Parts: sequence; C-alpha cells; structure tokens
Amino acid sequence: MQDEMNSNAEPVMNIPAADVVSGGASAAAPAEVDPAEVAVLAEAEDPGTDPLRLQELATDHPLARPAVAANPAAGPELLEWLGALGDAGVAEALARRAR
Repeated sequence: MQDEMNSNAEPVMNIPAADVVSGGASAAAPAEVDPAEVAVLAEAEDPGTDPLRLQELATDHPLARPAVAANPAAGPELLEWLGALGDAGVAEALARRAR
C-alpha cells in the first residue's frame, strides 16, 4: 500500500542537492543521478553563490533555473529574465519567493 502511494506522488521540485546525493528525496534511481548535475544544482541553490555565477548557471544549465529563481542572491534582472521564459518550475519558484 505504501509503495502504491509513493508511485503516484508528484516529484518534488527544488530538492536540496544533499538529498539527491543520498537518494533520500530523489525521484531518480541512484544509477540515474549525474554527479555533475548535482554539483550544478547545489551551486544554484547556495545563497552564497555570486549573482554573476547564478546568471551563468541559469543561462548554461536549464535544469538549474528553478533553483536559481529560488535563490535569494538572484538579482531582479535575472529573476525578470527567468520569469519571461515560461518555465513552470521557474514560475513555481518565483511564486514561492513572493509569499
């Protein structure tokens, strides 16, 4: 019964990179986790990441865009650009920021 409930669950967006590495909250099987992607996501969600680096991550790694949008270090121009992309994950992250 528990497995049945978990199989129908929606994947969680903006999962902390540490959870992906340990497999704790990842929807992906451990064999499918790309360590390079984990590193990019960790950097994108780190509030200590330089705003210019966040811009590079958002430009070069579409997967990181929701994490960049949720990052408090992301500047208004970057957030505006991300919002204009029409990405559902980014829109959700921006909505959470506005709360």
